[in-house]
Amino acid sequence: MSRRQSHCFVPGCKSGYKSCKEKVSLFGVPKEADVFQQWQRNIPRADKPLESNAAVCELHFDKQFVSRHFEHIIDGKTVRLERTRPVLLPGAAPTIFPNVPAYLSKPVPRKRNPKERLCPPLDLPEKRQRLSEVLQPLLGEEPDESATVPSESQVPFNHKDVALPSDSWGKHVFGGVPLKVAYSVCSPGPDMGLLCAEKLVLFTVTDDSVAHEVFVRGVKLDLDEPGGPASVLKAVDGMHVCSGAGFLEEFPFASSNSNLTVWNGSLYNKKCAGTSLERCVACKYLRRILTNQRCRRKKTKSKTNVSRKMKTKMQAVRRLKDKVKALDEIISQMKAENEKIKEEVLLKKIDSLPPKQKAAILQCFAAASRKSPKGMRYSSE
Repeated sequence: MSRRQSHCFVPGCKSGYKSCKEKVSLFGVPKEADVFQQWQRNIPRADKPLESNAAVCELHFDKQFVSRHFEHIIDGKTVRLERTRPVLLPGAAPTIFPNVPAYLSKPVPRKRNPKERLCPPLDLPEKRQRLSEVLQPLLGEEPDESATVPSESQVPFNHKDVALPSDSWGKHVFGGVPLKVAYSVCSPGPDMGLLCAEKLVLFTVTDDSVAHEVFVRGVKLDLDEPGGPASVLKAVDGMHVCSGAGFLEEFPFASSNSNLTVWNGSLYNKKCAGTSLERCVACKYLRRILTNQRCRRKKTKSKTNVSRKMKTKMQAVRRLKDKVKALDEIISQMKAENEKIKEEVLLKKIDSLPPKQKAAILQCFAAASRKSPKGMRYSSE
């Protein structure tokens, strides 16, 4: 199967090309045959049919069909977490084409909120009306059914009766006024002699109110949870903590980086939100930067080793050249001294030598004057 294209298939669209500075998401064509044919009918391109490896950017889809968040319902409350990359919802098809004539675009009609249709009050018969008028003073006022859920400040707080979400939670009571009670999920530190609070919920109790603060890896989060302390702890227990950009052992050079924080041996971006299903966008980009820096450091180190070896070799060659130069000077000096000696004096000195040395010297003179290596090289002696 061929690789998916890195540019938009719609005519006139420059998304994905180097000339387009705007970064947008690209979506692959669907595999379902009926949806694929619908995309092919919608895209106004007659010169080329829609291919299976083509891609269409998000600019050609209605915003209601592009999902950028995960939605979870926790205790009746909708929690939204940002996706790493947006996805298309079922039934999505390209309908917006800004670079072609306007009549080719088919905008999707907006969804309207359903109208609240209240049934008109029915007129009761006279007998029933009279009966209700008689019974109403006797029964008193009807209770208000629209009673709101009591807020946390109105719920009485007793830390002994609060149920913990799981066995991993612990409780710490700090005496004094005002009373403070901390519930936390801890992780062991690198040396096992220190506990690091991964999740921390701090309740401050006064005479007429109870306030809570939520911290995830030291990052304070705004959590508006109706109900009592138990519901707050349950909501925090369901949060997914960001896995971070990596460990300090992977990137030891990152300890001096001012754009990150180190928590329990892990690295996090300072802009990390604290909660994410996998790895938040800020920590993902930080890991990419740290990986590039690590590769760059390895290349620089290898280049430094090669340059040092070359420098050492060049120094050795320079020293050998100096020795050769000194020997050449000695040889030239000896030649000059030998040229000054007369031939008669030299022959007398040679005659005074032992026979074997005399023969060796004469052979050297003969070899130096011989122009061809052919012939007798050694004398009969």
